[in-house]
Order: sequence, then structure tokens, then C-alpha cells
Amino acid sequence: MSIHFIPEDLLRHLWSLHYLNTETLSTLDGQRVNVIDCGMLNRESGPDFHNAVIEIDGIRYRGDVEFHRSIEDWEAHRHEKNPRYNRVILHVVLNKPSDTARHTTQSESGRVIPVLVLAGALSMPIDRMGDALARDEFRSQTGAIPCFRMNDACAPQVLEALIERCASERLAMKTERFFRRLCELRNESERFIAAEPAPPEYDAARRETTSPGDADEIPLPGDAATSANISALRDEALWQQLLYEAVMDCLGYAKNREPMCALAREASISRMKQIAEVTGEIHPFEIQAMLFVLSGLLPEVGDVDDQQSKVIVHQLRTAWSSLQDLLRAHSSEHLLALVPHHKAEWTFAPTRPSNFPTVRLASAATLAGRILSEHFLRRMLSIVGGKYLPPETKRLQMHHAFDPGPDFFWSFHYSFTEAVTRPHALLGDARTDDIIVNAVIPILYLYGRIYERADLCEHTLALAREMPPLEENGILRKMERQLLSGRVVLRTAYAQQGVIQLYREHCTPGRCSECDVTRVM
Repeated sequence: MSIHFIPEDLLRHLWSLHYLNTETLSTLDGQRVNVIDCGMLNRESGPDFHNAVIEIDGIRYRGDVEFHRSIEDWEAHRHEKNPRYNRVILHVVLNKPSDTARHTTQSESGRVIPVLVLAGALSMPIDRMGDALARDEFRSQTGAIPCFRMNDACAPQVLEALIERCASERLAMKTERFFRRLCELRNESERFIAAEPAPPEYDAARRETTSPGDADEIPLPGDAATSANISALRDEALWQQLLYEAVMDCLGYAKNREPMCALAREASISRMKQIAEVTGEIHPFEIQAMLFVLSGLLPEVGDVDDQQSKVIVHQLRTAWSSLQDLLRAHSSEHLLALVPHHKAEWTFAPTRPSNFPTVRLASAATLAGRILSEHFLRRMLSIVGGKYLPPETKRLQMHHAFDPGPDFFWSFHYSFTEAVTRPHALLGDARTDDIIVNAVIPILYLYGRIYERADLCEHTLALAREMPPLEENGILRKMERQLLSGRVVLRTAYAQQGVIQLYREHCTPGRCSECDVTRVM
């Protein structure tokens, strides 16, 4: 296998499994690198590893680590415009750039991030590396959890209590992540980025820091935040954008979360509001045109074959041009001065057609229009906060609110090039439930804490505990075989979330001494 063609997934495992000659690691500018803790692998959007501990030129940092095959991929993936990457302390690349003077890695706030090149520091020949990494990845997915074949004595009640506690822990983690993003949105409006890692010159005086930006750590509401800080977050525009980004993240599913989230930040709700203020209104079809053009997924009319596709492509391009002309006439063309993504950033295979980014963007345009003009957040608050509605009724009402309805083109297409004979839903029940569990519930729970609405927190938790199971995945199947063994049935999404949390944050890192299962073995 050529060093140029190692997949990034395997590159991450190369790091986590320590296939490195650690004595030879140094940054592009010659600073010695010592990996104290490689961090926790992040399989969702954002940096590849969280909470790594890296010593650079004798200074110890704690933060995130991001991986690419080449240094140019940082900007190709638009990380320099993404505040989620402001806590990256090390950019790890496989290949050395041909001209190091022309290439630097900068955070969204302008901080220069050290770059570590792995080429030349691998612990085995490159032609053996791919096979070894593939075997390790397979074992990590199919191998046994530490207590497998020894946990038969664990009673169902112990497992149920453990799963419940882990589900609560997972909800708290999601709530904290949304809280941090809410603070970032607030700070972005003030041209200030929170939780930025401390610059090297700050730490030079101390020679060690256990966590960059410790003084700027953002606590959950009520932990250490002042009333002034909390009141600054009570701005409906921030919450609209937060919900929009969370929905886009869910629509991205496993393969397209990164570009979906980037698109949500660029084609933001505030940008749409500004356009509407200039033009008088922004129509849903104009939002669809904006998302498709900026995604890089809108083809030229001559690149599609069937007549219906030619029509929709022509209409979308015409809507985009008309919107540009209208803004130009009002000297506001800067509102659309965005660089489109490249279509190569999106993944179509291996992905089910219903999860193609094209059909998801069509749904996103409708939902963005609702968040923009229909007080969608208030609608969610009204549904979930309903005092006398049972959880299942609330779930069905939210399904109705999220349903984009039929579309003359997208109900019969999954992409611009392939038509289907039978209509399909733009947003199925399974994906809507996923949005409710992973976006709406943690955001509304956070809303209840920020606005000191204990009743909303209570109703949100009640809904979380009654949501039906989501689609099964590899982690759930593995834990069913190796831990649950029929003793506990996962009847709710909340229980599923607890099992996923148990596996990712306890079983995988080997935190067995903290687990109730090991205490009864």
C-alpha cells in the first residue's frame, strides 16, 4: 500500500494503536513531540480525537487532535472556518508538504496549530501497515469487551441500573456539547471564541499546563456560570441556529455530518434572515438553491439526462442567479460571497439511497425555512412542554412538525441523476426519531436549564425515557451478545443510548474498575 493512499480511518488507528517511533516525532518547525495520551477517538463530527495530552517542546497541552493525509486537507475541509476545531492542539498529517513555507494550519480564531508529519516515523514498513491496521480495526469492532464470558453472574437489575446511569451520562455529555456550541455562537457574534487553547508563549512561563484554556472552560449552566453569562445566552436567534445545526448534523447521518455541519454554519439562519431583510422574503426554493449551490452538488443542466432533472437543475440555478441579482441591486451581494464545497466532500456510497446527501439537503431546505419563519423552536417547546400530553402524542406531533411533505421532484428522486417509480418520504420516521433523540431532546433540556424551567427539563426527560428504539447498530448488537444476553431488553432509545455510552466511555477505554458489572464477578 502506498503511503499516499492510506485511508484516514486507518490513519487514526495508526495513531491510537501507537504504530509510531515515538523517539523521532517532531513538528514541521522542529519542535519535539511526546504523546502522553493519544486521546479518545471521536466517531462523530468534529476533531478526530478529544482530550489528548501532548507535550510539544517541553510544554504539556490537553486538547483535540485532527488527522489528514496532507496538510492541505485542513483548508480543503474548511476547518480554518470552523470553531469546533479551535481546541485542536496538534494537526497530524501523513505526508510532508513540498513547500512547508506556504502551508500552515490555523484555527478559526487565527491561532497557528503545530503540524506533526508521520511519514518517516512509522514503526513498520508501509507495505505492511495497511494490513496490520485493517486487522486491528476489525478486532476493535468484533473483539470481546473485557468482561465477556465472565459477566454471567451480573443480575438484570444491576445491568438496568447501570444502563440508566449511562443514559443520563450520555444526555449530560450531549447537553454540555450543545452548551459549548451555544456559547461559541454567542461569542462569534462578538468576534470572540471561547475555550481557545492557551498559546505557547503563555505556557512558556509555566512550562506545563494540564488543559489549554482551563481558565476559559465553559461549565454547564448552574455549575459556575454567572447570571450575566447565562442571560447573554437567552437570545432566540442563538437557539434557532443551534437547532438548525443539530438537525443538519443528524441529516448528515454517519458519512456526511462534517459537510452538513459546515454548510449549516455558512448558510446560517442569521444569513438567511439578512437576505430576507434585504429582499423582503426568502422562499424555501431559494433556500434549496442556496444549499445545493454551496454544497457543490448542483450539476450543470448539460450534465443530467432526464428531462425532469434538467428542469429542476435549471430552476435551481435560475433561483440562485435571481437571488444574487436582487442582492447585488441592494449592494448586499456579500451575503452570498461564500465558496462552494467540492462535491468530493460528500459520500454517496456505501450509503442507502434514502441517506444520500442530495435528498437530505432537500429536507434541510424545508426545515431551515420553518426554523426561519414559523417559530419552529417555540413549536418544539410548546409540544414537549405540554403538561397533559403523553410522550407518544408529543412524539407524533413532532413527527408532523418535521415532515417536509411531498415534493414534485425529490419524492421520486434520491439524486439529480436517478429517478424512481414509487414515491418515498423525504424524511422517514426513523430519521425523525433520530433527530428527536439526538438534537431536540438535549437542546430542549439545555433550554430548560438556561431559562430555569424545571418543568421543561422534567417533560423532556420523560419524553427521552419513552422514545421507541432507534435503528440497531453494530455496538448494540455486540453488547447484546457479550453483555446483555437477553437479561435486559432495550425497549427504548434511552436504554440504547445508555448501552452505547457504556461501550464507548467505559468498556472501550477499559474503565472496568468503575463498573458495577465487575463488582459482582
